[in-house]
Amino acid sequence: MATSVSGFNHWNEYIAKIERAKHLTVLEIGRDILVDAKRNAPFKDGGLRRESDVQNENFTTTKVRFYAEYAGYQERGSRKDGSRVVRRYTTGGTGAHFLENAGIKAQKTAVMIFKKHVGSIQ
Repeated sequence: MATSVSGFNHWNEYIAKIERAKHLTVLEIGRDILVDAKRNAPFKDGGLRRESDVQNENFTTTKVRFYAEYAGYQERGSRKDGSRVVRRYTTGGTGAHFLENAGIKAQKTAVMIFKKHVGSIQ
């Protein structure tokens, strides 16, 4: 006499939920990077901080952008060729590599954020 168990196959459902958690993680990390980068971006008149946003490119990529013409100069702390180095930022606690440092900081929390979103899967 043979015994069988009826099928229990919800893999496609689980995979879709994990993809959703991945997407939510990427969005949250992008927002976190923008908030942290804005907090540490040089500030004189506010244009650099004001002209920025987060754009969702697809389910795995979010881009944080600063649109001010001088954003790259402020991020690097100098011109592309290395000349004109910024010696002093007008606001304490701000400075070069504000976006890069925000990204590094966000990488450290990525797994925790993903676990939070996966944990909400039912």
